[in-house]
Amino acid sequence: MFGFYPAYQLGARVVKELAQRNSLDTNIIDDVVFGNVMNSDCCNVARMVALDSDLGVSVTGVTVNRQCGSGLNAFAYAAAMIRSGSAKVMVAGGVESDSNRPYLMEKPSRAYPHTTLRLEPSVKNIPPRFDDYPMGITAEDLAVKFNVSREDCDRYAVDSHRRAEAVWNEGVVDDCVLPVSVEQRRGPPNKVGKDETGIATMCIGGGRGISLQINRMS
Repeated sequence: MFGFYPAYQLGARVVKELAQRNSLDTNIIDDVVFGNVMNSDCCNVARMVALDSDLGVSVTGVTVNRQCGSGLNAFAYAAAMIRSGSAKVMVAGGVESDSNRPYLMEKPSRAYPHTTLRLEPSVKNIPPRFDDYPMGITAEDLAVKFNVSREDCDRYAVDSHRRAEAVWNEGVVDDCVLPVSVEQRRGPPNKVGKDETGIATMCIGGGRGISLQINRMS
């Protein structure tokens, strides 16, 4: 849905709104820290966010990559900078756009190779000597190791979604959400400010006919 916008532009929209809502003098910002994992179409997402949000060319930026914890780590890094006295004002966040994740092609080992060059969907996460298991298989292994049942997972997931739906309905996060205008093939842009999933209709056992087990490939 947001494929029209590179990751840094989505981040810049939020930073711009942040500065406007708080009447922030951008000249006092010491640094911008953003978490990002897969958008390798630009070498430093945080710096791109700082520039595109008009913070000024003197405001630096550093990108943090700790996989799924990147955004949270960016906040921790910014807080540590302030607590240590290394900075006074920091901007921190996280942004990702899987719709714009580029494919990568490995550099040939020699000129005019006879083998077909492959496009990889992402960069390598770990050295080849380690098993690069996907999240699904890891989840299956952890469920067995810690004796977590399917019913436990369903109950936790449904409860989480119901709480999220209640928060949305009560307007708790209204001030934390910045709607984004999405261009349509026909008609005016569509302003999107909420996920379209049917959270309220979820129930425990609703997917019992569907097997979610992921088997390890030998």
